[in-house]
Amino acid sequence: EVYWDDFQEKYGKTMEPNFLPLYSNLLSLAKVSEATEQDSILELAIGSGLGFQVLNAITKAKLFGGDISGKMVKASKEKNPSFAGNIQVLNNEDLSSFKDGTFRNVVSNMSLQIVTNPLNMLKETYRVLDKSNKESSAVFTVWGRPENNYLFSSFPNILKKMNIEQPNSRSNFHLCEKEAVYALCKEAGFQNIFLEYKSIILNFTEFKDIDFFIKSPKFYEVFEKLEPEKADELKKVLEEDF
Repeated sequence: EVYWDDFQEKYGKTMEPNFLPLYSNLLSLAKVSEATEQDSILELAIGSGLGFQVLNAITKAKLFGGDISGKMVKASKEKNPSFAGNIQVLNNEDLSSFKDGTFRNVVSNMSLQIVTNPLNMLKETYRVLDKSNKESSAVFTVWGRPENNYLFSSFPNILKKMNIEQPNSRSNFHLCEKEAVYALCKEAGFQNIFLEYKSIILNFTEFKDIDFFIKSPKFYEVFEKLEPEKADELKKVLEEDF
C-alpha cells in the first residue's frame, strides 16, 4: 500500500494514460456497453480512476471499484464523484466485502502480475462473477514478454552488466507466458479462457520522460544503496541506453 501511495501522483500522470488503449480493449472484450442498469461491474486496481471514467461513459451498469492504495482511491473518487460511494480500499486477493455472483464483469488492467498471489486474485474474481449470466466475464492484462518491453527489462539488464545488486522484488514478467496464465485461470475455475498478446506504444520519447520511473520506489532503493559516483554512472548509462 505504501509503495502505491508514494507512486500515485506520478502513476496518474504518466503510466495510467498510456494504459488506456489496453483498458479500452478489455472493455470491448467484456462487452460492457451491452450491460444493463440491472448489471454490476467491478474494476480491481482502479488506480487514479482514469479508466473508470471511460467505463462510466460507455455502460449503463452500476459500477464498483477498489485499489489497495488509499491515495489511489481518493483520486478515483475525485474523478468519479457519482460513484464515490462504490469506490473503496480493496485487496484484490480478498473480495469478501462482495457476495458470490455479484458482478456481470470484473475488469483489471495491469494488476494480476503484481499481487502477492495471482491465483488468489483469480479465485476471488471467479467467485464474485455472476455465472448465471451468459455474458459474464473477467478480463485482465499483464506485462508481456521481456524482449518486447524496454521499460521493465532495460533497468535489470544494465544492473547486471554493471554488477549492481538487483531490487529485492519479483520480476514483472513472471506471468508473461500464455501457458502459465492459462493454468492459473483453469485452476481458479474459469472455463472459456482466451489469451492473446497485445502491443502498446508508450509516449516516452526522451529520457526525462522515464525519470519518474527510475525514481519510483522499486528502483529508487537501488540508487539509495550506491555511492554517489556509482549512482551518477548508472543514471548516465541508462540515459545513453535509452
